Amino acid sequence: METIEEWPSECENDAISAACSLVEGQHDFTNLSRLESGTDPIRTVDRCIPWTSDDGRLIGFSIQAKSFIWNQVRRIASAFAGIASGRISILDLESALNSPNVSVDLGRAPSEGLVLWDISHKHFDSPFSSELPITTTFSVRPSDSREYRRWLSLSKYEMGLLLEREWMSRLN
Repeated sequence: METIEEWPSECENDAISAACSLVEGQHDFTNLSRLESGTDPIRTVDRCIPWTSDDGRLIGFSIQAKSFIWNQVRRIASAFAGIASGRISILDLESALNSPNVSVDLGRAPSEGLVLWDISHKHFDSPFSSELPITTTFSVRPSDSREYRRWLSLSKYEMGLLLEREWMSRLN
């Protein structure tokens, strides 16, 4: 979430926890996806939880479902960022879920920072833990917009290190 430009330097964790709870369960995600012809917009989100850094700041969220629709997670992330920044209210997200016949665009977050962490399949044992990774190496996002651009490059490097560290621990 910190890689989304509108993400505030300080965020109310309770609002994002409430937003996570709102997307859990079975919903019509028409307003929170890019539907392709013939795609069923009904999906069930099994779990959505805020992801906090080791120092307690909200840095993202973890979402689990049997399947997702094209851009569903990026649009949910944009809605969460909008709630955190004040661009939209939690009621706007609730309305988007409960009134799929009323078209609304809550935005689409960039793909940077989005990580497919785990896949479950009956014929595949995942090498990863379902626990969120340790974030001790993540730097703090600066509040200055010029510094943010430089930090964004650093955050991509930090995410790469996190993924490499996780893969290497599984290979050894």
